[in-house]
Amino acid sequence: MAKDIIKTRKAIDKYRKNHEKLEHAHGKAPDHSSIYTALKGKLDEGTFDLDEFFVASELMNIQNLGFADKADFESRATQADRAALAAMWR
Repeated sequence: MAKDIIKTRKAIDKYRKNHEKLEHAHGKAPDHSSIYTALKGKLDEGTFDLDEFFVASELMNIQNLGFADKADFESRATQADRAALAAMWR
């Protein structure tokens, strides 16, 4: 599953970069349906939908910080842990 999360993160990062380029090029809200379609195609290749991806991605970040799951994080995390999570990929 970690490979799917990383693959999807890369697809979303590419979408974000392309979206930013469009915004800077047009100076307004451009039609970004073509880059969204490309992202959707990448997501369709994965094993989960976008909502499931963000839940799985957050769990992977929490586990990378040394916690078993979200409940473990919520019960034991320090302010430093919470700041570290906030700084991780979103």
